Amino acid sequence: MSAYFAVAESSALGRRPLGVVLEDRRIALARDEGGAAFALPDLCPHRGAPLSRGSVIRGRLRCPYHGIAFDGAGRGHAPPWMEGPCTLRTEPLAVHEAMGLVFVAREPSAPLPPRLASDGWQPFGLAIDIDAPAVEVVENFMDSTHTGVVHAGLIRTGDAGQLREVTIEADERTVEVRHAAVDEELPLVRRWLGPGAIDHVDICHLPGTVEVRYAVGGEPFFHVLVFVTPRSATRSSVFVRGAVRSPRARALDRFAAAGAALVGRRILAQDKAILEATEDAVRRAGSRPLAYQRAEAMHPMVRRLLRGEGRVESARVRVRL
Repeated sequence: MSAYFAVAESSALGRRPLGVVLEDRRIALARDEGGAAFALPDLCPHRGAPLSRGSVIRGRLRCPYHGIAFDGAGRGHAPPWMEGPCTLRTEPLAVHEAMGLVFVAREPSAPLPPRLASDGWQPFGLAIDIDAPAVEVVENFMDSTHTGVVHAGLIRTGDAGQLREVTIEADERTVEVRHAAVDEELPLVRRWLGPGAIDHVDICHLPGTVEVRYAVGGEPFFHVLVFVTPRSATRSSVFVRGAVRSPRARALDRFAAAGAALVGRRILAQDKAILEATEDAVRRAGSRPLAYQRAEAMHPMVRRLLRGEGRVESARVRVRL
């Protein structure tokens, strides 16, 4: 866990502790007296009770079994029945709170997650759980070629589109997929966007964040961060933070954000359905085919990155979308 993972919506963490799971490890979240979130293993070092089932007293997480309370640094504080200081300690996790999400990492020096565009942008947020491994979920969100099939009518038409030049650049921490700008027919959206060719960039960041950027005529108008969190080997949570900004019709940005959220929910539901159907087929078959085609050169790079084997490499392909 040498990176920050999104584990909960900030709004879910209030006056009571919250239990979450990351890579099969249970974590207890709470807020101190100043409102800052902190994270501890969800296992009291005294007798093993789940701290997430306790309470928060004066900014400390109190165990539901014997009442020993732990502060954000993991120091135990004696309950009324104990004389003298408490010697119990537990190892806290690093916490970073941003964009309405709570992130945790093993070390506070871990690289922070990418930030969503904010100045003058209209935000929206979504979340969903998917019964599929995180690597499959991340790869899905980096995959443009499935959109005309799974999301026909929402993202693509489903028919053969325009031939696009795609440049892929990878290093030890990212895989960037850049689609050459094309002038697309978008009748309902053009009043908001204005004229110009649309370019599209997808970036996969460690430990499993997909960043999507769109611009028209060189002006950014759509920015999304998809945080994929491995709850277990077979289950993932997806937290989406997005923002829109029109280059010419800012008064419509609020409606555009609401529309993006509505379409986004449909897209996430469709992705969940195809990913879970795929996992069911893979389980029944007992094997996972990975027969990538030449135009899918980015996918092996993404899988290497998520295994911690990212390296400097590049490719150029042509895709019809």
